Amino acid sequence: MQVIIEKDSNKKTYTFVGPLFFASDRSFKNHFLVAEDPEAVFVDLTKATLHDYSACAALNTLGDRYTDVGKAFTVYISGTESTRLLKLLGKKLSDNVTVIYK
Repeated sequence: MQVIIEKDSNKKTYTFVGPLFFASDRSFKNHFLVAEDPEAVFVDLTKATLHDYSACAALNTLGDRYTDVGKAFTVYISGTESTRLLKLLGKKLSDNVTVIYK
């Protein structure tokens, strides 16, 4: 999985390219610097694919961590496979994760 990070004074965007699944979720979470990140964090997964529940769990964990320190955590998702996975699991991401479908 490849990551591109863009930052300005009040927001940071992490753009991921490639698959996100059980074997990659630890590496995925290690990119984030919760304490150092600005008040608004965006995760662009429009060029990534969620392959299993561990991808959703990783996003929920990160959403909880950012919320615990008073920061907003927004995820952009697109693609039929990622959207279908969320519906198939009957799960939505936690209330601490704002999801925008593109």
